[in-house]
Amino acid sequence: MHTCPDCGSMIMEGDPYCEHCGAHLSWEGLEEDSGNRNYSNDELDDMLEAMFITPVQRQALRAKLEGFLKARDCTRMEARAALDEYVFAVTRENEYVRTVDEFCFSPKDKNIERVFCDSFSYYNHDGLLKSPEFQELVRKTGLEFIECRYGHKTEYRTWPPEYKLIDEIDVIVYFRVSPNRERFYHLDLENMALKPDYHEYDV
Repeated sequence: MHTCPDCGSMIMEGDPYCEHCGAHLSWEGLEEDSGNRNYSNDELDDMLEAMFITPVQRQALRAKLEGFLKARDCTRMEARAALDEYVFAVTRENEYVRTVDEFCFSPKDKNIERVFCDSFSYYNHDGLLKSPEFQELVRKTGLEFIECRYGHKTEYRTWPPEYKLIDEIDVIVYFRVSPNRERFYHLDLENMALKPDYHEYDV
């Protein structure tokens, strides 16, 4: 994965700007950040042992990260230090969509009921946009395609306070129906079809 040269946040390859700090990105000559690495389940102990955290925090992190590694379409997990926090990035991907969820862990967090203090999600739909089946689906609508958003689902539950990776994918497809009006559908990826219900709004 790549990180923003200005703020160090994780970025998707080809993004024109950083979603965290707004910095414009130039991909020419930008190399993949060697500070991030992939971790298998067997390497979790070594990774956590190297962190300045208590045994209780280490146990809670290990249990949560093991669960993340078992999530649908999970292909990698990366970790890096960021100021007073540790950031764990979990990638879930299939032939259509890639989702990267970043979870922030702070050893100084006073809320002992939860493991992670914040999260951010990033989505890449290149595989879907290149799919002939999706292109035909868009063509048949007769509408002007705008963009796709979202992907693998993540949920924050307030009690007990925790982040969960949900084994569902929710991609939303946006169209322009007139100069001042847009419409979006939820996409049925398994059948490559737009779900019948949609929502329109003025822009």
